[in-house]
Amino acid sequence: METNAGQLYDALLPLLVEMEAQRVWIKRSAVRRVSITIPLLAFIGFCCDRILQESGYTCTIFLPLFGLMFWINSVKSSSNKLNAVYKEQIIPRIVAAICEKAEYRPKEGITEQVFCDCALFSAPDRYASEDLITGLSGETHFSFSEVHAEEKRTSTSSKGRTTTHWVDIFRGFLFVADFNKDFRGRTVLTRDSLFHFSTRGERARLEDPDFEKRFDVFTTDQIEARYILSPSLMKRITELDEALGGRITLSFYNSSLVVAIPDYSNHFEASLWRTLLNKPYFERECDLIVQLVGIVDDLNLNLRIWTKR
Repeated sequence: METNAGQLYDALLPLLVEMEAQRVWIKRSAVRRVSITIPLLAFIGFCCDRILQESGYTCTIFLPLFGLMFWINSVKSSSNKLNAVYKEQIIPRIVAAICEKAEYRPKEGITEQVFCDCALFSAPDRYASEDLITGLSGETHFSFSEVHAEEKRTSTSSKGRTTTHWVDIFRGFLFVADFNKDFRGRTVLTRDSLFHFSTRGERARLEDPDFEKRFDVFTTDQIEARYILSPSLMKRITELDEALGGRITLSFYNSSLVVAIPDYSNHFEASLWRTLLNKPYFERECDLIVQLVGIVDDLNLNLRIWTKR
């Protein structure tokens, strides 16, 4: 799947220029407000301290801090509005240009149920997903979105003080596609499983030692796992893994294929502090969508060698 990101950028340039003017105005207004408000509040606080110096109270610090917090919330609100317009007007046009039968739903994502059922990760204590792109490539239904799953951890110091922090289970894209086969079991391709042990099923032994060096394969159905992971599919998975940085994991279950692609960047966003006329950034975002939609072709999922019951 190929799309000329440069031509797409040129086609959307008038709209991007209009939004960029809005972004610059919002940014300048925000900077102007803080450059006036914070010094003014600091001066007022100083004057109040001089008047109330015998009371023991101070306003010199707290008034500017209050003003700064108010400014931060105001800027965040303006930035969110700009981002909403970007997601409403720019990203859908990019998606439509790349795949005619796809649509973009910024406030939706791959569900937590799918995340848990694929058995690639432990169940999260906090889960968020957004920027869902779903559609049809050839005869294959697909969907993918950004996912951030976290585990809550607590620790207690020697003085009995308890602290809580969050650790990432997974952050990146979760890609789900119809595999056009009713699976009896579940087959999971993980990486670096300690001592080759997993609660996901038995270790599957395959005929490709290079593939087994790259992935640890676990399954609840040995025959089905070898049937699914044909030599040609293993070769395609290896090539896809190399193209995506050698980090992916996969799950075959419930007639679906799930591919997890780690990615710690925040995509499909407009920042108040970054120009919207950044062509290289725009092209990278386009190429990312092309790459994710292209998984259908990369794994040859439109080849219907099986039929569902």
